[in-house]
Amino acid sequence: MYVILMIIMVVGLIVLLEKLADIDSSNNGNTTYNEQGQKCCPYCGSTHFQYAGQQIYGARPEKTKTRYTANLNPLRPFTLVNKKEKVVKKARSGYAVDEFICLNCGNRFR
Repeated sequence: MYVILMIIMVVGLIVLLEKLADIDSSNNGNTTYNEQGQKCCPYCGSTHFQYAGQQIYGARPEKTKTRYTANLNPLRPFTLVNKKEKVVKKARSGYAVDEFICLNCGNRFR
């Protein structure tokens, strides 16, 4: 029983390592490089491009739920309601990606 579980774990680990090696070897986004190691347009292969700025992906603001209840505290007579906020989803900053525009064909790439 334990031998079968160990074999399954080893096979799963090997498959995971192969997938990680494939991810590391592939280039991220659609960036390509020419023979001299310079960044070039993936569509036309030109090295004439212009920086277009940073694009932020995956950012979101914080989501909260607000609950109001009537004040029952006799020591605070001028407070009509109590306000309680609960964070439903935390804020996420996202990640920034540099984008470029090819001056020959107009393609936008990273």
